[in-house]
Amino acid sequence: MDDILNEEEVKWLYKALRKIDFFATISVEDIYRFTSRFFKQTFPVDKYIIRQGDIGNALYVIRSGSCRIYVKRSFFKRTDVAVLKSGDFFGEMSLILNEPTSAFVLTTEPTELFIFMKSDFEELVSKNQSLLSEIRHVAKKRKMEDSQS
Repeated sequence: MDDILNEEEVKWLYKALRKIDFFATISVEDIYRFTSRFFKQTFPVDKYIIRQGDIGNALYVIRSGSCRIYVKRSFFKRTDVAVLKSGDFFGEMSLILNEPTSAFVLTTEPTELFIFMKSDFEELVSKNQSLLSEIRHVAKKRKMEDSQS
């Protein structure tokens, strides 16, 4: 069930977004514009949120529960990347850079996600080109750092 966030959830989300490098530098006004567009949705255990190679369409922040991130290397081989918990996020790179997703994301327990759709992201940053430039700059820098590790 999709639902809007209450005041306590918006405050929690604001703090969580401040930990994401490309949201850390934007104004309080802009970040509240972002938080107003999030909605929440609960997923059961073993539900795929993202499938590797799909077009990214949202940023996800885990409110409760957990998700396993893995990359499929071949038909029989996969590499576990991480287990994400409350306050962690995913989907941001493909959302910002308009690239296919790089991994699978699977819930490992019932999980509540705060979701920010790509269409809302594009609408908000279209009104603020300097914000878009800053976010893309940080995302590209982060992608380079990730590829070097």
